[in-house]
Amino acid sequence: MSTVVIASPSCSPSTITAPGQSATSRCSAADQERYEDALARVERYEREVMDLRRQLRVQGIEENRALDFKKRAEEAEEANVEMKQALTRAQDNNRHLFDAVQDLKGNLRVMCRIRPQIAAEDGELQKLQVSQGKNSDHLQVVSLIKRTARSDSEIDHFTMERVFEMAETNKQIFTEVGQLVGSAMNGRNVCVFAYGQTGSGKTHTMTYPWNKKIAPGGDVDSGIIPSSVELISNQMSKRADSWKYSVTGKYVEIYAEKVYDLLRDNFKENVAVALKFNVQKSVTVFWAESTTVDLTKDGNFVEKVKLMLTKASKNRRTRATEKNLESSRSHSVLSLRIVGERIDGKRGFTDGTLNLIDLAGSERPSTTDSASQKEGIAINLSLSTLRKILKEMADPTVSRFSFRESTLTKLLSSSLGEGCRIMMFVMISPSAKDRDETRNTLQFAIEAQRPS
Repeated sequence: MSTVVIASPSCSPSTITAPGQSATSRCSAADQERYEDALARVERYEREVMDLRRQLRVQGIEENRALDFKKRAEEAEEANVEMKQALTRAQDNNRHLFDAVQDLKGNLRVMCRIRPQIAAEDGELQKLQVSQGKNSDHLQVVSLIKRTARSDSEIDHFTMERVFEMAETNKQIFTEVGQLVGSAMNGRNVCVFAYGQTGSGKTHTMTYPWNKKIAPGGDVDSGIIPSSVELISNQMSKRADSWKYSVTGKYVEIYAEKVYDLLRDNFKENVAVALKFNVQKSVTVFWAESTTVDLTKDGNFVEKVKLMLTKASKNRRTRATEKNLESSRSHSVLSLRIVGERIDGKRGFTDGTLNLIDLAGSERPSTTDSASQKEGIAINLSLSTLRKILKEMADPTVSRFSFRESTLTKLLSSSLGEGCRIMMFVMISPSAKDRDETRNTLQFAIEAQRPS
């Protein structure tokens, strides 16, 4: 930038006398002062102009940066929208593929768990052997010496979809059960049963640690119910951009062929609730007039289910038996109805129910205890009917099932029919003194899979 020179008409810059020198200029002192003042102003103006230009350059750079940032933000937002759409499409595809895989596995799946030996348990263990099935990476066969065997070489083999050994955990079991929880969220009706004699580990497998008054520390090996609730909660969060879910819960017990509400406010008021029904499209649907809890309203889904189970445990009917100080003498049924609705502009609606059933002990009733005999007759009636229906389900020639023959199967009829998913976990004890009940349990598992 060129420098501006200020000069008065009567003097030139070259002849101006510097301060303290003799006057050799034709300019007066006043002219000299005016000139210097003007020169100072020009220099100041030049600095201001340069500063303004610098600011303009900076502003221009910032404006360009702002425009570039805005453009990149818009591109990122577009990419984010596209990624969300791609994720939603992937989730939809995964649900369809998941359902297809579950269909291939069949509507009825039977598995076995061998309970770990309890520290306080005395006596020898049974001679149980487990082995892999054909074309499988999992253990599928339980081998047990025949009841009438004359030697250890006379063995019965019981084959199921999968067998879990004593060292395997609740978490490993849930790798199978979790698939059915996903089916319920996709709109299927699901039943997961825990079957076995008293003391075979049914309640531990289903509810641990929520069945404990004092929560254990460290890494907890959560059972089927806590793990299912956590999985539902996680899936609702993952799908929150495209689906809105509501979950309601019921918890009942079936004792002596009557239904009792485990969520009743007055636990001393032990009155059976009515089992209602109506006919929908030629199909009879049963339900119990029991308490329904909204588990997703106002959040805290997991905590609400825990509170519900705590309340239910106080009302659950237990009694001391030869096998267990607090044996469950009733079937408990936790039902979680999961309703989903699309919120991303696409059409979609699901309505599924997850039933988690802890069955009463399957052991034969005592011949000397009249109360045990009465309870045993009712328990065996419902278990026999359940086995009969599972056999009917395994038979493709059967179109009508025997739901009406017990209260348990009537209550669960809408989750045991066509299009539903059922998993039966049979629990067995490793103790030698329980070998007869172990055989009966394994026989139940085989008969449940075999067409009638």
